[in-house]
Amino acid sequence: MILWQKSNIIKAITVGLAVLPGAAGSAVTIIFAGLAIAGLVGVFRKNVSAHFSKYDYIIIYAALGFFGVNALSLIRPDFEMDDLTALVKPLLFLLAYCVIRFFRSTDHDTLFALFLKAVPFGAFLLIPWMIYEAFYLGSRMEAGAGNAIPFAMICAIMIPICLMQLRSKQKAYQLMSAVACIIFFTCLIYAQTRSMYVAVIPNIVIALGYLFYVSKQKIKILLFSALILMCSAVYALNSGIVAERFAKLTQAYAALHDASEIQDESVQHRIALLKKGVCFAQHRPFTGYGLSNRKDILKSQDIPQNGYFEFCGQNHGVFKYSHFHNGFLTAVIDAGVFGLIVTIAMLLAPLTLALMSPRDAVKPARIATALCVTSVYTAAAFTNLLFGHDLIDAIFLIFAVFLALSIPGPSKTHKTNTA
Repeated sequence: MILWQKSNIIKAITVGLAVLPGAAGSAVTIIFAGLAIAGLVGVFRKNVSAHFSKYDYIIIYAALGFFGVNALSLIRPDFEMDDLTALVKPLLFLLAYCVIRFFRSTDHDTLFALFLKAVPFGAFLLIPWMIYEAFYLGSRMEAGAGNAIPFAMICAIMIPICLMQLRSKQKAYQLMSAVACIIFFTCLIYAQTRSMYVAVIPNIVIALGYLFYVSKQKIKILLFSALILMCSAVYALNSGIVAERFAKLTQAYAALHDASEIQDESVQHRIALLKKGVCFAQHRPFTGYGLSNRKDILKSQDIPQNGYFEFCGQNHGVFKYSHFHNGFLTAVIDAGVFGLIVTIAMLLAPLTLALMSPRDAVKPARIATALCVTSVYTAAAFTNLLFGHDLIDAIFLIFAVFLALSIPGPSKTHKTNTA
């Protein structure tokens, strides 16, 4: 009876992690941290064993390296005890080991399939948010994420996963997944995050490629894929929101080319942040400035002396931001080239795990899911934030953990269930 209850609790947690990201936001981070605590408790209980797969360590070592390098960046002459607060966000990555350990001590074989299957249900939790924010207030959708950018990232990941569920043999579930895809797509448009408009395109192609690969009815999938792509293109191109956002972007880059004033404040600030970040990064490319000093740099009126970039003498007025709106540049500012290396290693860890995983019935779903997550986070890295936001970090780690769990541990010899 106890085992039955524990199994159902774990399944409920899995479903919660799949359906809550968009609607409940940081509650997902709290659940992830709670699982980490449960896993940590298991370390001290000799009667709780966890059989790690060798593939788990791709995630664990990447997360450890990411945390370690960022922690070492604080070791500098101007270190103060208050600087330790900067480690709160990277600490979430260190907890990945504990979360994997928690699940590995349970009957976890079906959790990856359950996680993917539960994703479409989360779309229906967004309907009240859509009605209130998009239709009533007429504002950018943030929903439970509290910010339009992480919310758009969530939608861009969930759209292809909903498409992947169309391989189900249950007609009612197929229909629900299709409706969920439309809801997530609509929410993405109302989130008004241009980088995610771009990121979702390869993700749709990845999902349709997955369906074509696993389906026995190739012609039917091809026709269905063409219909979805055509409808998505017509829907997006005829959306006034999408047209307006890209019109502003086109005007901004035209102004940049003509050396005239940029009217789009978003693009204007990103260019200013990029220039300021490059100026500082070239001054300390190997050591960086320390994770805790980033905001001081953004607020600083001073520009390092150098002979490389003539724009470094300008005051760019980007004092209100907490990062450089480029995840790779932010990593260099924080911890130098070593920070960049561990950031890229962390970004590619789920995809590396999926590609190196054993050839089984789940591998196509594993690779498709990892590609979609990597696509979204890479797109976000160039114009927004890669890591350093609690929900963004938690979503990435949740997908990484479930990708790892899709591979049986050394004590499991039976075939993994199909995702």
